[in-house]
Amino acid sequence: MTQQSSRYLFKQIQKVKKGKTTKGLFEYLNDMNALATTAVPATDYSSLDGLSQILKVRAAFHCHQTSTLFENSKAGSKSKENELFATDVQKMTKYHLNYMMVLMARDQIQKATFKD
Repeated sequence: MTQQSSRYLFKQIQKVKKGKTTKGLFEYLNDMNALATTAVPATDYSSLDGLSQILKVRAAFHCHQTSTLFENSKAGSKSKENELFATDVQKMTKYHLNYMMVLMARDQIQKATFKD
């Protein structure tokens, strides 16, 4: 499942690099370059919005870093994905999936009505 997620994530990154926009859970990739250099204050851990911002910056940083490694390498695509940068791809995908889960959880919490 991680390989499928990483391939789809790479497709979305390539789409952004070609000037197109992504939607939904991949929307943060539209600002990937700016987010990759964003510093988030440590006090933002106290709220769910702050936590999702931190996770978004971390995911964007690793997407930017890994896609740059892929672009600069002259090796074949399978070699890059399965050998040279396999751990980078796994980290990037893990951080993206973590961010997606927090976004989905936050959306469900906001939609729900709670009774005391």
